[in-house]
Amino acid sequence: MLRSIGELSAVAILAFIAVAGFLVGFPSRVGMPGYDITIPLLLAVFLIVGGITCVAGYRDRNGRRRMLRLVSVLAGISIVASFLLHLFQRGVIEVSPAHLLGPMLKLDGQYAFEAAEFEVYCELWLCAAAIMCAAVVLVWGSRRVFMKRVM
Repeated sequence: MLRSIGELSAVAILAFIAVAGFLVGFPSRVGMPGYDITIPLLLAVFLIVGGITCVAGYRDRNGRRRMLRLVSVLAGISIVASFLLHLFQRGVIEVSPAHLLGPMLKLDGQYAFEAAEFEVYCELWLCAAAIMCAAVVLVWGSRRVFMKRVM
């Protein structure tokens, strides 16, 4: 019982880390002037995290562990993307945003800058995910080759 509670709390914490970067980095004003979306975004974070935790809670022990592994990988990718975004903000790395979100949401000024920064975060997240997937494929493939040689 305690093990499943620990696994579910770990899933909830890691899901929060994985999702928070996307929703907190979203531009703070979308739509009507003066409309702040901070509270709806925080509610969305908690609803998504709660949904992931509930799905993990209804699974058996192996399903919870698979969900924990998946959320751990997503949280790791989000942490790497946040670190890369920090390097981008400091000017260490150069990434050019696509400038799609600002015109699509009719944002200007500071909010357009926030939208461009959010686009950069999404690009860095996808790059980190691609690197992580390539590493998993390499490790998984080399493990299979090694196991064939041993047997």
